[in-house]
Amino acid sequence: MLIPFASRSSLFDNWPTPPNLVISYLLTALVLLVSALSLRRAAEKSRTLALQRLDAYLLQTPETTPCYGKFKMIRERVATLSTSLTGIGGSAIVDALNYAKF
Repeated sequence: MLIPFASRSSLFDNWPTPPNLVISYLLTALVLLVSALSLRRAAEKSRTLALQRLDAYLLQTPETTPCYGKFKMIRERVATLSTSLTGIGGSAIVDALNYAKF
């Protein structure tokens, strides 16, 4: 959003900015904001659902099962997952870590 906005700036060129273009930029920014918020909400719902399913599996599985420790570790990682790694860079880091460990 910053590149088209900066390209219409009077610092780079002396073109006038028509009102319909400003409205278009504002609508696009609004759509981006709503999309980001709905994605965040869906991710939190998925996280809650995953924790519920892992808890249900851990309650049904005896502790002597070989996979029990792994599922418990996965549950702890999902529960303590920080949301500071957002955006393309953060998802690339998470993908690299996933491929390195599996």
